[in-house]
Amino acid sequence: MRNSGLTKVDTNTLSVVVLISIIGFIIVVIAARIIFTTLSGETNNHTEPAQTTPSPALLRNSTLNTITLNANNLNLLPQLIDRGLGQANGEVMEIKVANSDGEEVSPSYVFGLLGLNTTPALNQSLTSIRFIGSGRGDKSILLKFTEVTAVQGGMLMWESDMAENLSSIYAFDQDLSEAGFIDRSLAGKDVRILVADGEVVLLYSIIDDNTAVITRSTANFNEIVELGLR
Repeated sequence: MRNSGLTKVDTNTLSVVVLISIIGFIIVVIAARIIFTTLSGETNNHTEPAQTTPSPALLRNSTLNTITLNANNLNLLPQLIDRGLGQANGEVMEIKVANSDGEEVSPSYVFGLLGLNTTPALNQSLTSIRFIGSGRGDKSILLKFTEVTAVQGGMLMWESDMAENLSSIYAFDQDLSEAGFIDRSLAGKDVRILVADGEVVLLYSIIDDNTAVITRSTANFNEIVELGLR
């Protein structure tokens, strides 16, 4: 009987020791994790912030400038474009539109600011929009995209409102009530030209598998094709 009591006491003592050991191990693991997390946080605080990769110019031999949008100038984009391209001084100027963090904003966002009413399929296919200007004439719009079929269809559907929409960028002097688009070939490219009273008002073309151009004159269009894309 006495031996049985001793065995019971030893067993209870052993259980307590094991339990204390387990609790101690858990405390050590938790403390180690807290220390590791603290040290990692301090290391991260000293890490250099990620740098935004600058967007390259799309046209060869063009100077790339940036319009930075903020809460105070969202409604002034057409004026900012004119002001930026006015600094071209005879060279080819390319302008991109960026947010306050320096990131290039989406074409659909720019379209919204300019009041351009295009199809969702066209908007979703566009990846970049640039405004081009030089000493040869008026400004041009360069669009990069992913789906050529969506852009072809979207541009055709936009034709009925294109000139009116783009009046925020271009000052049209002609009476456009009887204007209509015709097909032509310029610089080896198929072009759709808006003509009013025999005069070219506006034109656009898909110049390769992922680039479209909108401009007001054949001279501007030829200049862009001659310069070529990067």
